[in-house]
Amino acid sequence: MSDFVKLAAALPAGEANGLGAIVGDLTRDPSGLRVIIALVDCSEIITKTDTGELIPKIRIRRVEALLTKDRATGRQMMTRALENRTGREALPIEITEDFDRAFGPDEDEPR
Repeated sequence: MSDFVKLAAALPAGEANGLGAIVGDLTRDPSGLRVIIALVDCSEIITKTDTGELIPKIRIRRVEALLTKDRATGRQMMTRALENRTGREALPIEITEDFDRAFGPDEDEPR
């Protein structure tokens, strides 16, 4: 099994694609970070024949842009998920800086 995951290039069509809400923001500030929430499944599994490694390809089934009023909750969820995955409670400074850019400053953190 691999820790590597591929992403299918296509976004869902119609109502399942909620990224239209941020098109204007993306064109005004292309380097800014945005936060999205997505539901995914596995559309394909690639097998490396020389190693037997299995690489899942995820497909985005539904995606929504996180609204400004939900950013504090989104930050808490992403922080908790990252801490659970890495086993570290304190986030490295570069991750905190990315989170600040994407979610806005953490109001509970002293500056």
